[in-house]
Amino acid sequence: MKASKWVLMVLFLGFCLLGSGFAVDNSSKLMVNPVVGSEFQVEISLNKLPGSLYQPGEQVEVYVKPNRDAHVLIWDLNPSGNIHMIFPNQYDQDNFVAAGQTLVLPREGYRFEVEDTPGTEWVQVVASEIQFLEYNTWKRRFASEVFPRLEPGVVMSMNEKFALSEEGRKQIDLEKWNIATAFTHFYVGVQPEPGFVSLYSSPANASIFLDGVLLSQRTPVDRMSVASGSHIVKIFRENYAPLEFSFELLPGEHKYFSQSLQPMLQPARLAIDPQPAEASVWVDGSLLGQGRKVLDGLKPGEYTVKVSLEGYRTSEQKVRLASGETRSLPVILDRLTGVVSIQVTPRNARVKIADRWFEPVSGIVRTELVIGSYPLHVEAQGYNSVETVLNVTAGTNPVVPVVLVPRKATLTLLSDPSEATVFIGNFARGKTPLVLELDSGTYQIKLEKSDFRVLEQSVTLLPGEEKEMTVVLESLLGYLHVSQPDGISIYVDGMFRGWAPDTIPLREGQYLVTLKDKGQERFRQQVTIVAGETVSISATSGM
Repeated sequence: MKASKWVLMVLFLGFCLLGSGFAVDNSSKLMVNPVVGSEFQVEISLNKLPGSLYQPGEQVEVYVKPNRDAHVLIWDLNPSGNIHMIFPNQYDQDNFVAAGQTLVLPREGYRFEVEDTPGTEWVQVVASEIQFLEYNTWKRRFASEVFPRLEPGVVMSMNEKFALSEEGRKQIDLEKWNIATAFTHFYVGVQPEPGFVSLYSSPANASIFLDGVLLSQRTPVDRMSVASGSHIVKIFRENYAPLEFSFELLPGEHKYFSQSLQPMLQPARLAIDPQPAEASVWVDGSLLGQGRKVLDGLKPGEYTVKVSLEGYRTSEQKVRLASGETRSLPVILDRLTGVVSIQVTPRNARVKIADRWFEPVSGIVRTELVIGSYPLHVEAQGYNSVETVLNVTAGTNPVVPVVLVPRKATLTLLSDPSEATVFIGNFARGKTPLVLELDSGTYQIKLEKSDFRVLEQSVTLLPGEEKEMTVVLESLLGYLHVSQPDGISIYVDGMFRGWAPDTIPLREGQYLVTLKDKGQERFRQQVTIVAGETVSISATSGM
């Protein structure tokens, strides 16, 4: 097919696809798979039925009709591998077609004419709801090329996934977006003599596209008359992957094809249920958010699921989903733990972490806790308790020392008789009865009182202990009892000590006792006083 501008020029596009003998087949490089059952569809037809015969010089018209607003691309293929875009082109650059409207080509300014090289010519349309990313590149080429030539690789890349503009990327989910496409063919010069094709599929009852036309027959098909030449077959069956192949058919030849269809992978479903519910969920490195996540329409295959939450051990696992599988994946996170060691003084102190009591071993409490903060209480008899906060991080935590301060001991000292002076460490601390607050430990206590034997005693006080100590002092005095006569004066070692009758306390020893009456000595006696004993004398006994 050639295109010409009115009167001014004739442009030979070289679209004669196959020479005699059909030696080269490049049709598979052109065809983008039609999407069976898609709501988005586009139709293409010529001014003759598909597979019709055109003579050299005959004009060709192309009709395109999308069922949605679309941007349209139409190309042709040369059997030597050359592909040309015939729309849009240098003369006709607006490739938008409204839904339900028919685009009739060529439009004003050029025309399509059939060339004189015999063979088969293929034409395909691809429609996209979003302008093609390559459009601006094509537009620049229109300045020097009427119908830009395309490399087969460009077409094949579109076959895998159509490149959209940046605007399109924002608006369309490429994984769910389907293009619309259709193609047709015609013969130039001579109608090829027919051959015959028998087509079988496993399973049977598959739809058949032959050269872009959906046949009314379904597999199996026996001895179907097909024009000789190059042909493209696409076989479709629900829940099976489409199968495509091309073949060359010689005049009168009968070819047999038996194709096995592969089951199509059905979307899988994955429900991820993390515990705790506020955990974050990641799939293949993408954060989905917090809490339960349900993913529908997943491709069968392997996925990496990660669930994380501060204070918990991150879970990461591989999940392989089979075709059509629905999987529920509960993920229970373990709390991160840390090992804590608390060294207490005194070594017999009791330790309480949160609501749990611990008994130290050799002065150390060692335990494993989930990370976080806990109230810590340490106590021991006779010591001031400690209240603090224990912060636990993951792994082995530094040793936490807790030193309790001992409480003062209370010592109550009583003596008989009272009023004894109390010495501790050569320092007088008061007179009995006496209450002292002392640090725990062992003390030497000394009590002194005139006319009583000094008492020394060791006392050990525990932290916080309340101890009472009562001592009876040993007297150093004996007693001299003078009974009569009444009123006589008593002298001891020459000192006046009173009048009889009287009992006079004296320290142990020997004394000279003199009794006088009106200044006249009436009685004299040497006495020996023993502590705790009484010597009795009277003046009459010596007169």
